[in-house]
Amino acid sequence: MAQILADQQGLGPNPIDSTGICLLSLDGGGVRGLSTLHILKSIMDWLNEEREKVGLLSVKPCEVFDLIGGTSTGGLIAIMLGRLEMDVDACIEAYIELAEDVFSQKSSKSPVKINGELKPRFDSTKLESAIKKVLTQNDVSVNALFNDRTERGCRTFVCAIDSDTTSIVRFRSYGLTGWPDYGATICQAALATSAATSFFEPVTIDDQIFADGAFGANNPVDEVEGEASNIWGSEDRDLKELVKCFISVGTGKPGIKAFETSIIKFLSKTVVRIATETETAERNAMERWAKHYDKNRYFRFNVHEGLEGIGLDEYQKKGLLKSATRAYLTHTTQRHRVRDCIHNLRLKQSRASASLASAVNEYRIRVQMLLRTSHKACWVVPFARNPNFVDQRSQHTKLDQLEENLFSQHHPTTLAIYGLGGIGKTQVALDLAYRARQKYPACSVFWISADNAESVQQAFANISLQLDVPRAKYNQTNVAKLLQHHLNQEGTRQWLLVVNNVDDVEI
Repeated sequence: MAQILADQQGLGPNPIDSTGICLLSLDGGGVRGLSTLHILKSIMDWLNEEREKVGLLSVKPCEVFDLIGGTSTGGLIAIMLGRLEMDVDACIEAYIELAEDVFSQKSSKSPVKINGELKPRFDSTKLESAIKKVLTQNDVSVNALFNDRTERGCRTFVCAIDSDTTSIVRFRSYGLTGWPDYGATICQAALATSAATSFFEPVTIDDQIFADGAFGANNPVDEVEGEASNIWGSEDRDLKELVKCFISVGTGKPGIKAFETSIIKFLSKTVVRIATETETAERNAMERWAKHYDKNRYFRFNVHEGLEGIGLDEYQKKGLLKSATRAYLTHTTQRHRVRDCIHNLRLKQSRASASLASAVNEYRIRVQMLLRTSHKACWVVPFARNPNFVDQRSQHTKLDQLEENLFSQHHPTTLAIYGLGGIGKTQVALDLAYRARQKYPACSVFWISADNAESVQQAFANISLQLDVPRAKYNQTNVAKLLQHHLNQEGTRQWLLVVNNVDDVEI
């Protein structure tokens, strides 16, 4: 209703719809990240089809989302889509190639070193080489800083764990006042978020040791929400008021078998804990964003069945990953959710600016004023205009003076028309009412016959009913006070109240 009214009055689209914040959160999950990419491909392909229908150019994720955050596998994808500004098709191709290069050969058959520490099962140098290969293919220096001080439309961050404090760390492609910049290269940030326990060696950056952020942030939806609050939120404004679309994408629900075949069995309990935390984060986020979910502003996509038996390193099962994800997306429920997601994203025109909160606040104030003043002017006058009313020049001049006195003031004006009975006071007031209706179509006109207290009370009730005055229908005793309060509210349009036949001042 509010948006329809705003469109009719030429206010344009809601800033939330055109420039509101779009967020993308990407879970970790080893090679199952390929499922994430197939989900994103479905969304982006459909979105660009809709854009093409209205003559708009195709867009990449970095041109739609204002912030992309990921952990582990999701972190690598976030870097490729956000920092390297790749499209989804190129990202899928690079991701498959990277997985084959990294997971095709294990570096150690023994799970532990002589001192009892876990050995990484895969060669970290191969992962580093694979990441640098992706950088080179995208014409980016292998030594390029993750935050190179270049302002981009899409901000990107990845999660890792500080091995000393076990706290979650965010490596950012942008600066953020009050938060540390670790000076990491793109390659270092990618290695840090991918350094899964027992899979790869931890990464050292500026004398700090980092591992992947799967413990505590495998589903980084909380981290994305927190980071968005740091960027666009404030103490007196809830982030949710500024979010246009929030998409969280998982890597499929894994089974115990997948953990035990992919990782040494004595670690399975720890990895099951990661899966539990991932689902808990999903559930908690759904509760916090319930209203946005209902309004098609929050979306969670995660394959429920078919990926349980795929281990974190089983890159050979890319066909199963693709078919299970397609089956999930073609289910009626998910197809409708993707459709709703596209309907939301297609309205995005430009990235969220620092002034978004001010623009949204100004728009809402203007809409509220429109809502207060948009009601059709009420006309509660029980008499027709007298066609025989004498419009003498002197009489016409007096009516002009009355009209000017009533409508040229910026505050309520009270006038009294008095004289002997039968000289035409009622006709003057009636003609004035019709003139007001004609010259001021937004002005409501009310007529009260003050013949007795009952007629006055009934007139108040009728007017209150016309204006839909809150509580007046059920509180006839105080209807006059309720009507007075309603008419005196800020933003109420002009009104003219004619009280006729006031012979008894006590009434």
